[in-house]
Amino acid sequence: HKIVILAALAFKSLVKFKDIKNISGITKVSKYDIKMAREMGYEIKLIASTEFNGDFLDIRVGPCLVNEHHPLSSVEGVYNAVFIEGFPVGKTMFYGRGAGGDPTSSAVISDILMCASECVIGGAKQHAFYEFMDHKEIPSSHKNPSKSRFYMKIWAQDCPGVLAKIAGVLGRHNISIASVIQKTFKENDYVPVYITTHHAREWDLMQAIKEMKKIKQDVGVRDTPFTMRIID
Repeated sequence: HKIVILAALAFKSLVKFKDIKNISGITKVSKYDIKMAREMGYEIKLIASTEFNGDFLDIRVGPCLVNEHHPLSSVEGVYNAVFIEGFPVGKTMFYGRGAGGDPTSSAVISDILMCASECVIGGAKQHAFYEFMDHKEIPSSHKNPSKSRFYMKIWAQDCPGVLAKIAGVLGRHNISIASVIQKTFKENDYVPVYITTHHAREWDLMQAIKEMKKIKQDVGVRDTPFTMRIID
């Protein structure tokens, strides 16, 4: 819900929460993912993001690998951050506590004062939150044409030819592999294979995963591959 409000303010548009399809939590993130991310120089963070591509709003919530040198990687505990990239301002970040008595009371008092000003002098009509009310609705789309790097964890059979089959599926959907790491420990004859990609469309990646699910016995994978976006 927070990212819906931020998207409305940022792009002055009406956004419907029910139209947002790309929402996931951290339940699928395992200790193996956390360890591997740190070995590669990343921290895993739950990121809510929105981007306007000219026709659609891309709004999503999910875990991401954030480069250890990125400002968002150091956000911990009760602290929250809003990272904004615009033109010509460039990249900016607003950082502070998002929980606790003082931050919560400050936000509540701010809302009360805004409502009071509307009742008394109509001042809230000038508030930024109301600016988007006169703007048209911008549809949300999960077919985002913009590209990103991705992290994949695949439990694969430890036998010759499996990696070639996985690479073949990704290649058929225009996914180029940047790195592959295979660990030696096994779970029921399956080993974790960690793949990072070059920049690719998420829609293409989802189609590749869909194909793997259909022919997972032929490819040699056990479960649906787990993916996260990479933020450098």
